[in-house]
Amino acid sequence: MKNYLTLLIIIVLSGILMSCKEKNDKAALIRGIKFYPEHSRCSDAETCARSIHDAGYTMVFMPVREKDLSDRTEFDLYAFRRELKKQDIRFTAVVQVFYDPERWDEHPEWRALDQERDDSPQAWQKMLSPACGDFRNLKLEHISRIIQELNPDMLALDFIRYPVFWENVHVDSLHKITRRYDYNPLSISMFKNTFKVDSLTSVLPGNSPSPEWGSFKTNQITSFVRDARIQIKDIPLILHILPWLEEEQEFYLTSLTGQDVDSLAVYADFLSPMFYTIVPGLTPERIRKMITDFTRRYPDIHLLPSFHLSDTLSHSLLNEDLFSGNVLFHWGLVENSQRAD
Repeated sequence: MKNYLTLLIIIVLSGILMSCKEKNDKAALIRGIKFYPEHSRCSDAETCARSIHDAGYTMVFMPVREKDLSDRTEFDLYAFRRELKKQDIRFTAVVQVFYDPERWDEHPEWRALDQERDDSPQAWQKMLSPACGDFRNLKLEHISRIIQELNPDMLALDFIRYPVFWENVHVDSLHKITRRYDYNPLSISMFKNTFKVDSLTSVLPGNSPSPEWGSFKTNQITSFVRDARIQIKDIPLILHILPWLEEEQEFYLTSLTGQDVDSLAVYADFLSPMFYTIVPGLTPERIRKMITDFTRRYPDIHLLPSFHLSDTLSHSLLNEDLFSGNVLFHWGLVENSQRAD
C-alpha cells in the first residue's frame, strides 16, 4: 500500500513504563515517527492517521506551534488527535522552545545576539534570548494550552539551548564554532545583576567564557525546563539534547549551548539525544559510543535516541545489535517495502 507521509526524523523509543528486565522485550518497544503536516503528502487528518497506523507506528511526535491551535490552520490538529486515538496511536506534543520564527519576526528586541551583537539567524534557526521573561511566560502559556486542549500522552521540549548550528560541525571540530551567545542587553543586564560584576570585567562574557557566564547560561535553560516540569505535572517529559559525549560537555554543552544535561536530567522522564547523519563524522561507531555514554551516565532515565538517517546507514545500523533489542525504523525502508507490495 502506498503511503502518504514524508519522514524527517525517526525516533526509536524504548522502555516506557518498563523495568530493566523488560528492556529487551520487543513487544514493549514503541515505534515513533516525527510528523510535520506541511511536509507530508496526506491531505487530511484521517488519511494521515491511517497511514501512520498501517506503517506500524505506535506514537506520533508532532511540533505544536501557536498557529496550529488556531481556527485558521490548514491542518486540523484536533481532528488528527481524535483520529490517532481511534487508531490507538499515542500523541506526543513537541514544543520548540527558543526557536520561534513568528516571535522572532514580531519582536526584534527578543532575539538572541552573538558576541558581535549580530542577530542574523544561523540558516533557518530564528532563536530568541532565553533571558527574555516575557517570551518565557508566553511559551509556558502555550504549553498550558497544549495540555488543556490536546491532552497529549507525552510532552517533548526541543530547542532548549542557545543558538548553535551544530548539524554542520564535524564531531571532532566543535572548537571551530565561532558564534557565541547570548549578548542581548536583557541577558547581559541579568548576568550583571546576578553576579554583581559591574566592576569585575574579568568575568564579563567574552570570547573566553568565564565559569560565571557558563553557570548563568545553563541556569537560563534549566530553569525553563524546571518551570515547564512544574506546569505539566505528571505528563511524561522528554528532553531533546545534543549528541555530545561527557568529555565534551564542560565547554560545548554548558558554555556554548547552555545544556547542562546533569541538571536537566533531574526534570526529565526521557532523554532524547539527536543522531543526525548530516552531522559530519557521525558514524555508527560514534553513535554506539554516545549511546553507551548516555546509558552509563543516566541509568535511571529512559533513553529515546532520535535518528535522521540515510538508507545506507539505516541498513548498517539495522544489522547491528546497537540498541540492546531496540529496533531502528527508517521511513524510506518502510515506504519502499510497501510500494513493492
